[in-house]
Amino acid sequence: MKRLMGVLLVAILCLGALTGCGDKQKVYSDGIYRAEYTEPDTFGYRDFVVATVRGGVVEDLVFDAINDMGTLRSEDTAYREDMEEIQGTYPEKYSQDRIIQYLEQQDITQGDVIANATESSNKFMALFTALEPQMQAGNTETVYI
Repeated sequence: MKRLMGVLLVAILCLGALTGCGDKQKVYSDGIYRAEYTEPDTFGYRDFVVATVRGGVVEDLVFDAINDMGTLRSEDTAYREDMEEIQGTYPEKYSQDRIIQYLEQQDITQGDVIANATESSNKFMALFTALEPQMQAGNTETVYI
């Protein structure tokens, strides 16, 4: 009985070692993918993410928001000044911080929520998560959430 338990334990450890050595990085189909919110936030901006996949990995990301006049939130100097004064950060900075985190980790779950930009960090995660099935399938149609 002890011998059987020993054999089972060794088998389980071997299987665990073999599956633990696999590459955890997701592989995506090359292309340009976009996800965006259908409804604007209280400031009139709709957040979006554009991901460029080359060689099966995300090589470039854009995270921003656009209003009905076509103005990007990252280019709205009045918005930036107000937010920076109150929150200590601004759209261009927190967007780039979150993008860098993802590109370094290649895992959406590994990035930190950006201090004083929690809502935007959560929107980034939701948009990117909505894109993942599209990127895996190679479907470049825009995803709306």
